[in-house]
Amino acid sequence: METIDKQKLLEIPDIFTKQYHKLKDLMVGRLNMILDILPKNNPNIPILKRFQSLSIDVPWRCPNACKYCVSSMHKEELWDTIKTETDFEQFRRRYIDAMSWVKDEWTDTLMLTWSSSDPITNKKFLKFIESVNEELGDKKFRKIEIQTSWIAIDDEKLDLLEEIWVKTISLSLSSLNSDENTEISWIKPSLAFDIEELAKKIKNRWFNLRLSFNLNKAYHKEFENWIENFFKKCENLWADQIIFRELYTSWEWEIDKWIQENKFDEKLLKEIKKYIKQKGKILWVLPFWQTLYSINWAISTLVDDDCMNKKSGIRSVQKYSIIRPNWKLYSHWDDKWSLIF
Repeated sequence: METIDKQKLLEIPDIFTKQYHKLKDLMVGRLNMILDILPKNNPNIPILKRFQSLSIDVPWRCPNACKYCVSSMHKEELWDTIKTETDFEQFRRRYIDAMSWVKDEWTDTLMLTWSSSDPITNKKFLKFIESVNEELGDKKFRKIEIQTSWIAIDDEKLDLLEEIWVKTISLSLSSLNSDENTEISWIKPSLAFDIEELAKKIKNRWFNLRLSFNLNKAYHKEFENWIENFFKKCENLWADQIIFRELYTSWEWEIDKWIQENKFDEKLLKEIKKYIKQKGKILWVLPFWQTLYSINWAISTLVDDDCMNKKSGIRSVQKYSIIRPNWKLYSHWDDKWSLIF
């Protein structure tokens, strides 16, 4: 009887992983060839998207100082050019051009987000983006979202988001405990909020609520009574969607030290992924291979373990398109040389 080589047996998973990535790269490459040939305005192929979303980097200064914030690395590069109505008019054509071009690439989601400040703080700029979007006519974005840590919550800001047709509010949280979330995000006491009260206020309007959990060890205690209870807790907060987001490290910035010291348990993250696959129903595969699941017919979820699109190794596609406050279009948040135009 032939003796089994244990070393070769251990190498089998690595072989399959390499074959998987090779096939994945091949299929993406062929898809891009098809995208280059097909007309951009073909309404029958909406699934073929080049970008996951168009991110609008809303300029201003952030009163928060989240201990894991990737945006901290941009402090020396902040742009202060867009502040007045005159500036808005000067850059209007640039924004129209970039937004129209990205929409032609079958991108239907517009995400209002930030590198230097929470977008909710800059009312003038949000109104400017609304006016530019309206000028796109038939090409305008209808699926509009905002990523926010929700500074200075009040009804006036909710009124503004309704006015500019935001559909989904993605609430970025460092912990489900309000006091702990305030401490980790270094939110000023005068700007602190209660998560449950905020969620209720958002859902009393017509907004979709997405809870984006920036995973760190503060969440460990939330899973002491098993993962199912965590989802039930999110349902009780009236959440429509939840995202488990693995924190991004670069090994170049000071934030990495905090992230490493407060790292979310990898074994627990695997258990969360396992639970989602076993208990969830697949809704669809999002661009760049992430799978969206429905849990308990009540809430949709995914695990974003590659927020900067670094793990796949695929460079023939772009996860993001980003208009930064210097009115230029980029493909990566963490690389100023990723200029598109």
